[in-house]
Amino acid sequence: MKRFAIFISVFFLLFVLIGCEGRNGKETVNIVRYDKVQYEYVEFDSYSALKQMQKEYRPMSKLLVEEVLEIGSIEDLNIETKFKDYFRDSLLMKLNNDVEEKFADLTPYEEEFGIAFTALKKHFPDIKVPTVYAQLSALNESVIVDGDLLGVSLDKYMGKDYPLYSNFYYHYQRKSMIPERIVLDCIYAYMQSIYPFPETAHHDLCSIIIYYGIINNIIADLSGYPQARIMNYTKEEEKWCKDNESDILKFMLLNSHLYSSNFMVVRKYVKASPYTTFFGKGSPDRIGLWVGLRIVESFMKNNKDVSYQELMAMDYYDILAKSKYLE
Repeated sequence: MKRFAIFISVFFLLFVLIGCEGRNGKETVNIVRYDKVQYEYVEFDSYSALKQMQKEYRPMSKLLVEEVLEIGSIEDLNIETKFKDYFRDSLLMKLNNDVEEKFADLTPYEEEFGIAFTALKKHFPDIKVPTVYAQLSALNESVIVDGDLLGVSLDKYMGKDYPLYSNFYYHYQRKSMIPERIVLDCIYAYMQSIYPFPETAHHDLCSIIIYYGIINNIIADLSGYPQARIMNYTKEEEKWCKDNESDILKFMLLNSHLYSSNFMVVRKYVKASPYTTFFGKGSPDRIGLWVGLRIVESFMKNNKDVSYQELMAMDYYDILAKSKYLE
């Protein structure tokens, strides 16, 4: 399975968890605290922690060293020293200390994960609940999925007002770096891993926003969260989109943007930014993703007999036509 990493500008996370089916068909998620083993090794030069990283948590260590930090191979003779020296930067030491204090207890997130995966398996009974683990990524990827491993970087979810973040991120990026996004970002990344953008699909704005609209609608439905939370919009931003929905759509059609494959056009509609350039200051960012969410929502209302699995297999243009969103 391909690796999928979210760079949270957006995007956002946290920990190791092992999923198993509990009583009454409910999924039990226990977060594996790989981050604590990392911390113990770096902070205290713990030999036992090093051995855990080398043996018990070797797959996590390999992903972190080779794919996230990119500081060498797990097989390098001096990789343990390089790893320790990397994290002993004064800023990272402060960050890691703060993480361990803020996320001492991950029980609330385990419960939220359990609810999310229980709901997900009702619609996708064949999916495997991944081993999810918490890590410290030195402010690299928020979430990484590799096969049945789902790693979340707790140091990327310290809160939008965490002082250190202002040195490295713009305000519109920091707004997603909050603990409330941890489970949502993880489920989002996992859904992308089991449902990647089809190689045969057009790489135009229409197809891309409907693809993300499907994922966002499934997560919204299964979680019960409002669209504003899924999009990480404020009430004011959501109201702006609703108040200007017809004008947004008219603009996209008049300027031939909806079916455009121009990279810069697509980017302005879907990437995190201070606002959506086409609609000026005061508009929310990622308006294209919001439109995609609305298209799929309209489709599901007009095609109640279509399951999520069937929806994922449909042609995106067919979804748009049957959504009646343009009518």
